[in-house]
Amino acid sequence: MVTDKVWKLPAVVNRFLSHRTAIPLAQEQIGVMTSILKSRTEPVENFLDLGCGDGILGAAILGEYPASRGVLADFSEAMLQEARGQLKEYANQLVFENLDYADPAWVNRMQAYGPFDAIVSGYSIHHQPDARQRDIYKEIFLM
Repeated sequence: MVTDKVWKLPAVVNRFLSHRTAIPLAQEQIGVMTSILKSRTEPVENFLDLGCGDGILGAAILGEYPASRGVLADFSEAMLQEARGQLKEYANQLVFENLDYADPAWVNRMQAYGPFDAIVSGYSIHHQPDARQRDIYKEIFLM
């Protein structure tokens, strides 16, 4: 059920990563995410990053909570390879899952790793059709 197969192409992944700094207010968005997480009364011990790309959000969470565990999920093996490389110092705390959350079965696979203190996603869910986006947010909420 992959909707954007182009993201599986290493050339597309490399082009995106080389232009990541051009995304407006990206660092500010990550700062908002970490501020929200830090406002919790309990530390983040287990998180899920949907459509993790190169692991940038997971890295931000691990920067604040270095002992946390995480699942980084993406349907692009090329992106998962980038994430593995970026986060190799945390390899024993992370699981990398190749999955397509266009298919509702993703929930069952991820629930095996939960419960999660935080579920994050950046620049990924918007690739899904509107109706599927609503379903994904509902699935996340129910996890």
